[in-house]
Amino acid sequence: MILDVGFVVLLILSFLLGRKRGFTLEFFGVFKYLLIIYMMKSTYGAVKIIFKLSEKDSRDQLKIYVIAFVLLYISFSVLLKLSSKFLKTIKLKKGDEFIGGILGIIKATFIIFIIYIIILIGSSHSKRLQDIRNQSFAVKGITEYIYVYSDVFPDFIKNDVNKYRKKRREEKLKKNILNELSKNNLNEGTKNNENNR
Repeated sequence: MILDVGFVVLLILSFLLGRKRGFTLEFFGVFKYLLIIYMMKSTYGAVKIIFKLSEKDSRDQLKIYVIAFVLLYISFSVLLKLSSKFLKTIKLKKGDEFIGGILGIIKATFIIFIIYIIILIGSSHSKRLQDIRNQSFAVKGITEYIYVYSDVFPDFIKNDVNKYRKKRREEKLKKNILNELSKNNLNEGTKNNENNR
């Protein structure tokens, strides 16, 4: 539940920040995340070699992934900061703030999905993260509807997302079957009571 509140706060703050920054800066901010995701596959291998890291399990792979993400994020953020003075001069006549806010929300969805992946992978190693994951409505919603983002991530992330998604579907199916059985038993019990009268 605390994770859901954090996600809502992140979305609101991203909208407000996006309004303040305007369309152009937010557009390049979203583009930065798309570029990072695109370049992760090539950077992942380089980080593994440079830092001499192993890929024994998904936790090790996540460490490599986070290091690569941080390096790319810092690099592109510096480039964006250097060009921000010029980019601030480019404004839309109408809707600059509103469209900037919408792009801020889109950018926040990338951040939320990255947090989701960290929680999902970390939950297999941490009881606390597992509890946070199980109590979160957002994690359930992302697993059900926005998991298509996982196609752009490495296989270890796709595999963990798909495993959790399969587990959630099995739990949902089991719950539906049990509800249907209990409803049928209740209906049969009511009919038997009426017949006994």
